[in-house]
Amino acid sequence: MFQETILFFTPNLRTEAPDAASGYTWGKPAQESNILRLLPQTVSAEPGIQKLYEQNCIVSERWLCSDDQTQGSLTFWQGMPVAFSAVLEKHAEAILGPQHVKQYGPYLGCIMKQLDTNSAREKGGLSVQVHPKSGHPSRPSKPEMWKGEGHVYIGWKETMNAEKLREIYTHERIEAYMHSITMDKNTLILVAGGLVHAIRGNSFLCEWSKAPGAEDIAKGNIKDATIALWDRTDGKTPRPGKEDLEGAIEVMEHADMLRETTPENLLYRSELQQTDKNGNHTRALFRTPEVYVDEYTVQTQIDLSLEDRGLPLYVESGVLNIFQKHTHLARLEAGTECFLPYALQNLQIVAEKAPCIFQTWYAPLENIDQPTL
Repeated sequence: MFQETILFFTPNLRTEAPDAASGYTWGKPAQESNILRLLPQTVSAEPGIQKLYEQNCIVSERWLCSDDQTQGSLTFWQGMPVAFSAVLEKHAEAILGPQHVKQYGPYLGCIMKQLDTNSAREKGGLSVQVHPKSGHPSRPSKPEMWKGEGHVYIGWKETMNAEKLREIYTHERIEAYMHSITMDKNTLILVAGGLVHAIRGNSFLCEWSKAPGAEDIAKGNIKDATIALWDRTDGKTPRPGKEDLEGAIEVMEHADMLRETTPENLLYRSELQQTDKNGNHTRALFRTPEVYVDEYTVQTQIDLSLEDRGLPLYVESGVLNIFQKHTHLARLEAGTECFLPYALQNLQIVAEKAPCIFQTWYAPLENIDQPTL
């Protein structure tokens, strides 16, 4: 029997030792980490987080509400930390909703991450990489959406081909052929499948993306959806075995993404959905065929419907309280992630410390046109 309750998670962090030479080496030391800084105070005080500070480990990513099969989040279930994927396997319809399960199986189908890169550009640059387009025959797809502040390379300045890329790879810097964009808090970027990109040093981004569902789960996990053609971004030392030039070329060819792009077409514009006289409003942050992201700003209170699906939720700022038929279910501080199961149906969100801003993200139950570049 499924217990109708909000699901909470332990922070799912990607970290490395201070002297690591491979893996998530591009992140910030714990003492400088934006990811750790944004954790609720009660979570920051836990021994595991304090150990990261004491050893000044590298903290690169936080995966929120992840049901990844190998690096998924742990949720508290009957008083014990259990893999979110295991809970979904047993209670998918009550948590995700029957319509979602019919379309995507017992998988969330999307994920939110926080990425925090080292302030030194030559240390913090991620690889120049690509993610497969939906429908790739052998690799899981992973189109992405970015919000945050920092610096990125994205899209080709001119039309490329396999032969030219191999030549550049040998003799030149690949990122010199890509657009450079500085992001501020109002910048939104859509990273379509197959689009070349790299997050640079001194950047802190929220990223939403597709995650393997019923269509892709046999092809691999989230990590398998990243193919690096260049791991020397801004002059950093490449990690052993990281680069896969031929695999990246194949992914770009499949997605028809060796063509020239323009910076204007890489930027995304959100749409205001609902507003009221009290200043509460909902914004469609992103709309793609694979993932929807909604952002809520609550000054007083709003209703939140779960009649179509369950929802992951992240509190960006403020403090909110969740009620169901006047019963208080939870108080959420900034930095909190949780999942609101479909079985709860209808909730009231009340701002305790306003403005309260939070995001929800989900795989859509209807088809929409693919945005073009």
